[in-house]
Amino acid sequence: MREAKAKEAKQELRLSGNFFSRLSTDAIVGLIIASVVLLVFVVFFFRYWNSRDSTDAPTFNQVSAIAPSDLNAKTLFIADINGLFRSANGGKDWKRAPGIAKGEAYRAVEVVPGSPGTLIAAGSHSLRRSTDGGKTWTIVANDLPSQDFQSFTIDPVQPNTFYAYLNPEGLFRSDNSGAAWTKVTSFENASLTTLAVKPGEPKLLFAFHSSRGLLRSRDGGVTFEPVTGTLPATSVTDVLPIPNDPQTVFAIASRTLYRSKDGGTTWAKAGQGLSGANVIAIGRDGATGTLFAADPTGFLYSSTDGGENWLPQT
Repeated sequence: MREAKAKEAKQELRLSGNFFSRLSTDAIVGLIIASVVLLVFVVFFFRYWNSRDSTDAPTFNQVSAIAPSDLNAKTLFIADINGLFRSANGGKDWKRAPGIAKGEAYRAVEVVPGSPGTLIAAGSHSLRRSTDGGKTWTIVANDLPSQDFQSFTIDPVQPNTFYAYLNPEGLFRSDNSGAAWTKVTSFENASLTTLAVKPGEPKLLFAFHSSRGLLRSRDGGVTFEPVTGTLPATSVTDVLPIPNDPQTVFAIASRTLYRSKDGGTTWAKAGQGLSGANVIAIGRDGATGTLFAADPTGFLYSSTDGGENWLPQT
């Protein structure tokens, strides 16, 4: 009798131990799952909290233009396929420009010469102007047949003169800061993704044509001729003439910086410190003469000696 009761007690104890053992295991597993869920929630909340404002730091996908402000040497603007962005500390941190919607690609951003704090940005949906150094932006009303800007530039000497290429309508010119436009020429089965006006020669344009490579026009864009020489003209992503030295023109081709000292006739590689940098866009601070170059991810380099030497922007 006693042996039976003792055996029954041992069995109950064993079952109880198994129960608490299972309970302990289940509790540990549950605790692990709960911890993982909590961690995921915390990470999600942190990212949401830091990205709740559309002006927070972007991820650049394809930079197309960079423009230093003429009001503050540390204020920079980048046009990217993800939008228009502004940095107030020399490129360390970036925020989406106020009022610019996500998903609106921008192909160009330029400072208007002679109008402090005025910038023009051209994108896939609109042409915008800022008169307060990029703090606010308004749409430039115009009579263009489309607002899909593939490229845009301002005459550095005649700042009321704008050029823009709309896909697929063609090349247009405005002589009143973008309000009214006149069609200059059409391009079939191709587009112009880069435009630049040579300082002091308002009818001399550089343009990158998606089928013909880098072109030069001497009649304001009516006709174009190929730019030949040592420049790999089939892959030009940006062209920058220098206003105070009109014979000097920079171009970025095959993600390498080139310079011409004869107005674009001959070219040579330039830029000590840019080897392997994969730069794609170039801009110039009109006040200081500092040059900036950006790679596709928005990483910046700067030169204070006219493009001879470059350093990472820190």
